[in-house]
Amino acid sequence: MLPSLAVVLATRNRPDALAQVLKDLIGQSEDVAELWVVDQSDGPFALRTRTNVSACPGWHYVHLRKANLPAARNEGVRRVSSDLVLFLDDDVRVHPGCLRAHREAFASDPRLGGASGRILEAVVKPNAAHTTNRLALNGRIRTRLDGTRPTTLRSLKGAHMCYRRQALEEAGPADERLVGTAFLEDTDWSMRVRRAGWRLRFLPDAVVEHLSLPMGGVRTQDPVRDHEWWRFHHTAYVVRKLRPWSLPLAAATFGAIGVKKGLQDRSVKRAVSLWSAFARGLGED
Repeated sequence: MLPSLAVVLATRNRPDALAQVLKDLIGQSEDVAELWVVDQSDGPFALRTRTNVSACPGWHYVHLRKANLPAARNEGVRRVSSDLVLFLDDDVRVHPGCLRAHREAFASDPRLGGASGRILEAVVKPNAAHTTNRLALNGRIRTRLDGTRPTTLRSLKGAHMCYRRQALEEAGPADERLVGTAFLEDTDWSMRVRRAGWRLRFLPDAVVEHLSLPMGGVRTQDPVRDHEWWRFHHTAYVVRKLRPWSLPLAAATFGAIGVKKGLQDRSVKRAVSLWSAFARGLGED
């Protein structure tokens, strides 16, 4: 018997993109028991998102006032009761058979705690030669999830990741301190699932296309704390939290990256801002 599956879609200010994802999933309704949209949109975007969800039979909607991706994922987990929870970004296109591939993989391996399917990136270029998704010793993410063969993973990618609900209960909730762009929230969560004794796998037959739309999503609107600021901050926080013995290498690596960014921008202030972000991440409680 295949395990039951719930889909949780966290979304923010992308009603039109979300509508396309909903259409894709309606075509696979026989493989999903519960469907939730956790919305963090602003003003008119929230109204359009609610309208789009209301037009899809079987979908449930909840709105959170505060934009926090891990909080949205936790809200979804609290509301479902299925064996599996599949998280998808609001800017993916889901290929036929994706949900069934997840259900079959978890049915065949009782110690499978989490899986990421094949992600065909429309914008982001892979930075690894072979299928992988991992936090390297120097604190950088190495990823390539467009392969055609199943393999073991060290961490999952948030655009397309599925967990056994029991594994999430043992690992604990997503870390809501990973705010802003939520960089590494997926890595933190999946590494804790693996540490709880569960396996992580790459499933090539579960396919999505990730559009990486330039607007919306969890991107910060604060011009002082851009994507790079959060990358430095969250890297320091997650490395200290999960792999403190590798902090010296990560600090040296990101110190050098900060220098490079400062030179590129011809701004000492830019380098200092990034170094400060890393230091703040080290002190985050």
